[in-house]
Amino acid sequence: MPEMHASPWLTYSLGHMTETLDLALLATLQQLLTTRSVTETARRTGSTQPAVSRSLARLRARFGDPLLTRVGRRLEPTPFAHALAPRIDEALSALRRVLEPASPFDPAEDRGLLTIAASDYACAALLGPFFRALRQRAPGATTRVTAPGPGTLGELVRGDLHLALAPRVPIDGIEGLVMRLLTRDPFVCAMRRGHPAARGKLTLARYLALDHALVGNERTSTSAGQAALSRLGKTRRVTLVLPSFLAVAAHVAATDTVALLPSTLVASHAGLVARPVPFAIEPLALFLAWHPRWTTDARHRWMRETLLASIAAP
Repeated sequence: MPEMHASPWLTYSLGHMTETLDLALLATLQQLLTTRSVTETARRTGSTQPAVSRSLARLRARFGDPLLTRVGRRLEPTPFAHALAPRIDEALSALRRVLEPASPFDPAEDRGLLTIAASDYACAALLGPFFRALRQRAPGATTRVTAPGPGTLGELVRGDLHLALAPRVPIDGIEGLVMRLLTRDPFVCAMRRGHPAARGKLTLARYLALDHALVGNERTSTSAGQAALSRLGKTRRVTLVLPSFLAVAAHVAATDTVALLPSTLVASHAGLVARPVPFAIEPLALFLAWHPRWTTDARHRWMRETLLASIAAP
């Protein structure tokens, strides 16, 4: 047989073989070319001499070459096998690198960017402990927070956003995200300290007689308060609609206007007091959402687990 060298045909042959041939046969051939012995190859691979001989027969049939021929008491590679050997080493080394477990994530060494969509309420009421944990444990990481909006779902799908903190709203495609409940924050009626309605019982009639501010944005057309009052057949006088909870809180703290706000936010605002809402209203349910592509990523898992732990901590 004429001498054969590593050629385009050989490259194709090896690549094509891996699609149709048990990769264990490649490992056997690698050992045979190293040891030049069926007996030693069987010992190293934890197999038997007959099994190694059968593997060699399959390899010979697959390549159309003897691969190893007996010279005295040893097996010697054919010219074709000599040319094939480095390519087998390269292929198996690459496969082992693929199958090796990924290095554990070390937050202290992280220099990456974490992108989060979160409202001002989430930043003020929930994310403070998480930001402090990042500063202490991953000081080299950078976090960028943007406001949730109509494009948040698309950004999560494209990978432009790692995480989103938002209510679960009925929009197309949301079922494709992984969502974990973060908190169910009850609404309270917030008003400035010294407000006349802060004294005595806040009845439904007294509540409806007040001026109200609420949060309005592009994602929701009906607030939780409006929905609850609609079920009662009641209406209130809304005098101001603002784009965020913090803007509403600042306005309420400086005027006689009242607003339904999450209890955590009101408790953190020195200028506000909270009164029980005089009707049944669903709490603000906030979820942590991400695209499934990130679920097994070590860095992403560390970030979201740290976030969840920081919110769950007292």
